[in-house]
Parts: sequence; structure tokens; C-alpha cells
Amino acid sequence: MAHAIENVSALFKYARDPDDEHILNLACASQASFLVTWDKDILDLAKPDDPDGKMFRTLCPNTSIVTPVGFLSAILPESEPVSE
Repeated sequence: MAHAIENVSALFKYARDPDDEHILNLACASQASFLVTWDKDILDLAKPDDPDGKMFRTLCPNTSIVTPVGFLSAILPESEPVSE
């Protein structure tokens, strides 16, 4: 199911890669469970010691940032192995 979200607020500022801000803010506004990407700047936000990541997790506590492989591992039953 898809939902259109208009006028997404720019709550999260990401100086490291401002071009990614709209994706991160959309994930927050949509209350996404997962943000799936290979983008290193976004993936670094998932690191526990990343200061920007801490801010993102404060704003979007229910959004997990993962690679496509990590996403499949999270949603598939354990009996179905996932490889890169």
C-alpha cells in the first residue's frame, strides 16, 4: 500500500550530505520501518556512535537503516538464507 505525503518538514539537517536530507525527512514523516539503501552516508547514520545518527534516531526511533541484504534478512524467515 502506498500513501502520498505532501509538504514534508525538513526536521533533520545532514551537513555531511545535504542531498540525502529529503530522503531522511520523508522516512521520518512517513514513519517508515525501514530505510533501505547502499548509500554509505545514509548507512553511517545506523552506527551507534555517529552523532548525526543519534539525532536521526531521536527524530525517527522506529526507522531502521539497512542495506538491501539486511532488509531481506530482517523480513525473511530464518530458514531462507540471504547472500550478497
